Amino acid sequence: MRHTCGVRSDGAIECWGREDAGTFPTDGGWVEDSVGERHTCAIAESGEAVCWGDDDLGHLSVPRA
Repeated sequence: MRHTCGVRSDGAIECWGREDAGTFPTDGGWVEDSVGERHTCAIAESGEAVCWGDDDLGHLSVPRA
């Protein structure tokens, strides 16, 4: 892992480690996150999945229902 993230009690995501995994959102409203080697995905309170970071292998392609 190059970075890790966690959802704080106020719903904000806080990430640390190498910054080559993209720009991390810092606003609130997140309920869960999942971290890959150079990408992160999170679930917003609205239920929407959002991903950011390196997309060289299509990691950021969120399936739509």
